[in-house]
Order: sequence, then C-alpha cells, then structure tokens
Amino acid sequence: MSFFEARQRGDYIELVSFEKEQVEDWLKQVGQFVDAIKLLIKSV
Repeated sequence: MSFFEARQRGDYIELVSFEKEQVEDWLKQVGQFVDAIKLLIKSV
C-alpha cells in the first residue's frame, strides 16, 4: 500500500466514524422528537 493509498484510507475511516456520530446524534434527536409527539397525542 502506497503512502497515498494509506492516507486515503485514513481519511475514509475518519469520514465513516464522523458519519456514525452524526447518525447517532440524529437518531437521538429523532427519538426525542417522537417522544414529544407521543406526549402531545396523549394530552389531546
């Protein structure tokens, strides 16, 4: 593996782990949103 390939792979791994964190944050926010809607529905 050349230096360039190793560098690209490192960037890809960083990107994937960043994406994973973003998705986890997004899922938490969606979960909170869904909980809020459930509360609204119960109170109606």
